[in-house]
Amino acid sequence: MAAAFNAAGVAGSGGVQPLAPGSTTTPKGDAAVTGATPGSVAAGNDAAVVGTDAAAAVPRRQRKSRPKAPPPPQRPLHPRVLVVGLGNPGPSFAGTRHNVGFAVLDAYAVRHGATFRPARGLSADVAVARVRLPAAAGRVLAGKDGGIDASGGRGGSGGGVGGGPPPEQTVYLLKPTTFMNRSGTAVGAAMRYYKLPPAAVVVVVDDMALPVGTVRVREKGSSGGHNGLKSIQAALGGSPEYARFKVGVGAPRGGLGNGEAWAGHVLGKLSRGERERIEDVTWDIMDALDRWVAGVSPSIISDKLARK
Repeated sequence: MAAAFNAAGVAGSGGVQPLAPGSTTTPKGDAAVTGATPGSVAAGNDAAVVGTDAAAAVPRRQRKSRPKAPPPPQRPLHPRVLVVGLGNPGPSFAGTRHNVGFAVLDAYAVRHGATFRPARGLSADVAVARVRLPAAAGRVLAGKDGGIDASGGRGGSGGGVGGGPPPEQTVYLLKPTTFMNRSGTAVGAAMRYYKLPPAAVVVVVDDMALPVGTVRVREKGSSGGHNGLKSIQAALGGSPEYARFKVGVGAPRGGLGNGEAWAGHVLGKLSRGERERIEDVTWDIMDALDRWVAGVSPSIISDKLARK
């Protein structure tokens, strides 16, 4: 399972950097109206229409409309963020529905050239990624210094300091090794160690209430009965103020009302068709994580995923 997901993150993505959502190439101005104000007629045209009917005058040429700017930031950026994937440690759990969060994080680590290593003090495997922020995003990093503009200066826009590249965001990728029901132990320890607020945390988790391969992004909310999320919220003193990416793994036979089948379903292996569907959607999830890291609000990310 992990190898399959790694392949999904590698092909054509070596060093892929997050792009500003909705950004495109800026169109060049119309050569015929270069130097003229919008809606004006070039000087030579006035002479050409002297003595002619007004109705026969050369029509004014309009500039091509520019693409819309990226959406404004909906949440503050933090100098560091934590991306958590939930699952159970050990090869016997690889490829199970409950380990979808692990598989997505494995692919995301490959995309950004990060490597997981044991962090014994945190009861987790941790990888550190450096993700370049898009200059066009214009986000603000909420730091002790009162805010660092994502362009590299204060209150400005464009590239980095002196026109250089935009700064990098430090992204900690965390896979708890505590088993699912005690995920909060690792997440809480990491948040304290890295000094992160709940708003700087996102959790990738499986969800039986969603069809296989469906993804929903939430800025906050309840645990939805998921034991991993319950553990995390307990570690945060009951706070639901962290984002979550829910990946559908489908309901057990008999539906969600058949509680006795829940454990066997989530601990069961994905079928070949389910695995392929999850692998396909992993590309979309990684793109969505890049947007979240860049400060795009979960509601905007969710809308983009819904339109796919």
